[in-house]
Formats: sequence, C-alpha cells, structure tokens
Amino acid sequence: MGISIYDMVGNWACSPPVIYQEIQRIMEDPDASFDDFSRVINADPNLSSQLLKLANSAYYGLRSKVDTITHALRVVGLDQLCDLVFSIVVINQFQGIPRKLLDIENFWKHSLATAIAARNIAQQVEKISTERYYLAGMLHDIGTLVLCKAEPELAAKVLENVLDNGRPLCEEEAEVIGFDHTAMASVMLKGWKLPETLVEAVAYHHQPSLAQEYPKIASAVHVADIIAHELELGNNGEPGVPPLYEPALEILLIDRDFIESIKPVVVEQTEELFEIFHR
Repeated sequence: MGISIYDMVGNWACSPPVIYQEIQRIMEDPDASFDDFSRVINADPNLSSQLLKLANSAYYGLRSKVDTITHALRVVGLDQLCDLVFSIVVINQFQGIPRKLLDIENFWKHSLATAIAARNIAQQVEKISTERYYLAGMLHDIGTLVLCKAEPELAAKVLENVLDNGRPLCEEEAEVIGFDHTAMASVMLKGWKLPETLVEAVAYHHQPSLAQEYPKIASAVHVADIIAHELELGNNGEPGVPPLYEPALEILLIDRDFIESIKPVVVEQTEELFEIFHR
C-alpha cells in the first residue's frame, strides 16, 4: 500500500493528556499527599465523578457512602487510581469511531477484561505492584483504534475480510496494510513516552517469545487476552479465540488450573468496572 507506519500513527503518537502526566509526576514525588492528588482530580469533573462511582461500587463493598475525592483515594488506592485515570484518558482519546466500523463498547469491554485478567495473573506471579500489567492489558489492542481513526476505509476492509475468511487480525492487517495493530500500538506508546515494559508487552502479546527484555509481562497479557476471548467478554474484532502459546505458562509459572480458577473473578470484576466506565 506504500503507507508508512509513522504516517498512519501520526497525531496519535503525541503526548498523553496533561492530567495523566500530572498524576504520574505526583506519584513520583515522595513528599506528595492525598491532597495533591485531590487537587488534580477535582479539576476534571469526568474523572472525579468516575472515581466516586468506583469507590461507592460493589467492587469495594463499603457500607458508608464515599462523598469526597480524598476519601475515594484512600478507598481506591494510588495504583488503582493510575489504572482508572489512564483507562478514562485512553477511552476519551478514541471516541467517535462509527459503530458500523467497530463496536467500541465491546472493544473496551474486551480490553478491560484483558487488563483485569492480567492484573490477577500479576498478583500470582509478582506479589507486588500490578499496575503495569493492568495498563498493558488495557492497551494491548490500541493499535486497532489507531487504524480505525487514521484510515477507516482500510480498517473496514481488514475487519470485513477477517469476518469472511476467519484469518487472525494480525495476519490480515499485515497483508492489507503492511504492518499490524501491535506495531502501530508500539509506535504510539513510544510517542507517549510510556515505559518500555508496556511497549514490549503490547508489541509482543501475540508472540511473547519475541519479548527480549520483559517476557513475563508480555506472557501475562498474552494469556489474559485468551482468557477474555474464552469468557466472551467483549470483542476486539478477532474472529475467534487465539491459540495459546504454551511456553507462556512456563514463563509465568502457572498452569491451566490457575487460569480456570481466576475466570469467575475476571467475569465479576469486569462486569462491575465496565458498568462504572459506561454508566
């Protein structure tokens, strides 16, 4: 087609919105307080509303109502705050895609389910911070939205072909465009100056064996993506459940019994959080 990946990604590789950068800056400040976070969040009515909904949801099961941002931050926690902020930022960044091209709600439900599954896997394999696993899951198919925004006619051709021939999305994209959604996502995330852990996890979530520096998080997103497909939580345009790369389980030191054990939790948490994001 003669289209450069950099021309395709274009403006979508600009820096992420200011509010995310501001929250990241505060998180890196050892002297920061909840009041510092509250000041930033209160300046964004959409974000503050979503945070209060989350803190008051069944997900946390509190008996008393949370009615201030400071209280909500104490309930939700800073890691989950970053997850929430970035989720809202990315969702807002890619509004306006026609439903006839891509069912955006189903797309985000699949992304959210993958993020939640990745976080549950991380809780098993890392035992500590799971934020980047969640974010990598949330962003793993973001290249598909870049394609829909930048070249809607090409996106329509790819998605129609996949429905007709049943080929994996990556293969069809590579044939029609010359590169796939993982490559587009990689360029965009590098433009956003996100950590290399996220870039590599998203770039290689279909082929975690190619992840040279961070195979564990790439493997987690790979397995989480398959869990979301098997549970039929949303849809990202893929014609079926992708094949599982078995060595990913070895890298993560998990087995299929573990995968089955977290599925009910993934379903419950996805439904609860999806309702909050799209209420």
